[in-house]
Amino acid sequence: MAEDAELGKEIRKVEKNSLQKFKNQNKVLKKFGKVGLKVYRSIRKKGISIEELMGKAKLEQEKLFEILMFLKEKGMIETVVEAGPGKIEVEEEAAMAKPEGPIKARPKGKKKKKGVKEEKGALEKKGEEEEKRKPGKKVKKERQPAPATIAPEEETEEGEEGKIEPVREEAPAIAPEAEIKPEEEEELTPEEEFGIGKGPEEKEVEIPEVEEEGGIVPLELKEEEEEEPEQEEEEGPEKPEEPEEESYDDEISPSERKEEEEEPEEEDEDIFLTPGEKKIKAKYGQVGIDVYNLIDGQRTAEQIMKSTGVTETKLIEMLDFMEKKGIIKLEHPGTKRKKKRRAPKMPKVKEVGFAPMLEEGVSPEKPLGGELGKEFTLDVPSKLPGNMLREIQMKANLMIKFKKPGAKAFELMNGSRDAVEIALKTGLPLYRVYKVMAYLQREGMVKLEPSTREEIKRKYGEDGYSVYKRYGRDGVMLYQLIGKDMDLKQMADLTSEDKKRVVEIFMFIHRLLGIELPIDEDVLLERIQSAGPVPK
Repeated sequence: MAEDAELGKEIRKVEKNSLQKFKNQNKVLKKFGKVGLKVYRSIRKKGISIEELMGKAKLEQEKLFEILMFLKEKGMIETVVEAGPGKIEVEEEAAMAKPEGPIKARPKGKKKKKGVKEEKGALEKKGEEEEKRKPGKKVKKERQPAPATIAPEEETEEGEEGKIEPVREEAPAIAPEAEIKPEEEEELTPEEEFGIGKGPEEKEVEIPEVEEEGGIVPLELKEEEEEEPEQEEEEGPEKPEEPEEESYDDEISPSERKEEEEEPEEEDEDIFLTPGEKKIKAKYGQVGIDVYNLIDGQRTAEQIMKSTGVTETKLIEMLDFMEKKGIIKLEHPGTKRKKKRRAPKMPKVKEVGFAPMLEEGVSPEKPLGGELGKEFTLDVPSKLPGNMLREIQMKANLMIKFKKPGAKAFELMNGSRDAVEIALKTGLPLYRVYKVMAYLQREGMVKLEPSTREEIKRKYGEDGYSVYKRYGRDGVMLYQLIGKDMDLKQMADLTSEDKKRVVEIFMFIHRLLGIELPIDEDVLLERIQSAGPVPK
């Protein structure tokens, strides 16, 4: 029954402000983890019984008392006990008078020392009894006729002494058999504190040794040990109070600790960066540093984009930023090159080793000159060594001027593919490929070299070579398209803007291959022209 009465006691939370609440939760979390935090949060400011708290926390009694004892030691909770018709709120440090059982006439506070001295004076008169008794010895106490009630200590500001007022005018004398041990030996067991396991008539009092681990220790135990040094030094000069909770004022949450630990690491990384690299990292992050490290004058834009995964637009933006900040130096078309370089010119006809013939009677060994040779020659474009940024900018210009196939044609120019091969791979008409090459030649990005007769024979065979001798590059283009899955109109659009010339080449190729067409050239021309204009 006594245990049920203890479980029915109410305790309440002590939180003066949100800062104290945060500190309390931090202490409990460190000591007991989430279980302790759950117990602390379950305690209400208005009060909650220990039995109800045990049900909410779903903990064993021993574990719950251990947590409550810690909370009491740190001043996080206080007890609400029944006294008479109403409730009187007291801290659990105050002694609770019991109707049956021993009386501990030991008031709390700084006047505790004085009460002990008076009790010692009474004990001096009973010297014989004092000599017979020894610490740790069990004694039986007689039932007291009337219990002494000690008023609870009111909460006072720091530095004020607690006042003890008896309920009656005169407190009854202490029974002579009751033994009051010295201050340092008066420690209560869990059974004495909560009244568990003792009968109503008489109880045995034993001064146990407090174990540091295991068992249920009374909530007042640690506070009594903390008060003893103050009582012994009461008459002397007061010692400065040790700021017990000052260490928690500067407590840092785990997230703040992580930020403080990470900041030096970021600063350490930046130490190894040059001022220019710091600007790049601030603008584009680590990707910008990777791009900067790959710029060595040898890697092409495509290699850098593949290595870093950035797009052409982003790479151009980064290079412009680096140049504006003076980190790198780029050569731009239209500045120095206008003064120093000369745009590569079309090779003179004398340099051409072989040119097609217009008429069957003209010898192929004799080169053709002037514009006539330019219109017939099948050229091989090759890129000139230059600036990586200019190459990227040129691709962007080709995208605007000739769309995506124009930029792709520029990528395919490697010094071995001729204009016909580039046209077949990109799907551009042959005359559009030559417009792209002419534009790149004017910008100083490529140079054009005419194909030799050996290259023509190797690539297109004897029949292709024969067509080339009569109709030049247009003949080779149409010769390559014959046999593909397309009609004559599509072949003509990819070969030349001159549709009459396309029909003429078409009829010549069939005669060369020994195929007679039962159709007139005028009919073919009319069919091609009626299909619509050539797309630009």
